[in-house]
Amino acid sequence: MKQFLSLVVCASLFVGLFVSCTDSNSYAAKSAKEKALIADFIKRNNINVLSSLPTDGTWKDNDYYLTPSGMYFHQVNGGSKGDTVTIKSKDLFWPRYIESSLDNPQQVAGNHWTVSEDPNPMSFQLGIDTLTMPAFHIAARMMKYNDAEAIIIVPSKIGFKSSAGYAIPYHYRFKIKFGQ
Repeated sequence: MKQFLSLVVCASLFVGLFVSCTDSNSYAAKSAKEKALIADFIKRNNINVLSSLPTDGTWKDNDYYLTPSGMYFHQVNGGSKGDTVTIKSKDLFWPRYIESSLDNPQQVAGNHWTVSEDPNPMSFQLGIDTLTMPAFHIAARMMKYNDAEAIIIVPSKIGFKSSAGYAIPYHYRFKIKFGQ
């Protein structure tokens, strides 16, 4: 009886291990799907991928800079350039964003754009709180000025930790507010 029970337990463990290691559940498979989803989104939206930032600071509608981290960045608004204040390391900033899927059609996953949608926005210290959302830090450094706005496509490895294990990329309409 003990041998039979041991055999059943071993067989169950083997089947469980086999099922959990199938290609469709592996991180490599999820990562490949994530890359394909990003590529499809870029193609569907006729995005022109740039290997460097525009030298004159002028962004065409579908120009996105591919950062070394894998994030795609498009500046919509340069912000309050008249201010002499620019964001620098350790500054506290409050991101305002709309998070959407890359699916067709896109689904809004979170709206944190205004105080009415999110009365208590999260804040980050530039360069310090990077474990929560590294992409926001990368984008904020590129945006530099208060009220600057960008559109970013974020792979899971630099997105919110909650999406990292699932290898789900997101599209963000992103605005920075800093200094109080």
